[in-house]
Amino acid sequence: MPILLDELIQSEADLIHAIANDSCDGVGLKLSKQGGITAMIRQRSIAAAAGMVLSVQDTVGSEISFAAILHLAQSTPRHLFRCALDTRAMIKGSVAAFDAPIHNGGAEAPVTPGLGVTPDHACLGAPFSTWKDPI
Repeated sequence: MPILLDELIQSEADLIHAIANDSCDGVGLKLSKQGGITAMIRQRSIAAAAGMVLSVQDTVGSEISFAAILHLAQSTPRHLFRCALDTRAMIKGSVAAFDAPIHNGGAEAPVTPGLGVTPDHACLGAPFSTWKDPI
């Protein structure tokens, strides 16, 4: 019986421990639990190198979260990819425009720059911090 570890894998150390102990056949990686996009890419690469099946998800989300999930899902080796979670319906309202309709049970990320989202700044509010070139 294949075993997929989901909420138990939250860091590279957790993942390496599971691989070293042959604890599972796959992992469910959640964007917010893994520490963001960069950490999730790193963990996905480690899991893929071990031949693990991967689910690409988040615990809750929005259009912005789904955009990141979709890009990560599309760049996961197809033979190891199990599924991705569409998080857009997990919140009330909308925080961004994101054109990725579901067709035949799947979606494709747009090829626009970045994640392909147009944030609704009025909905999100003012930034709490900004960075500028010091020159």
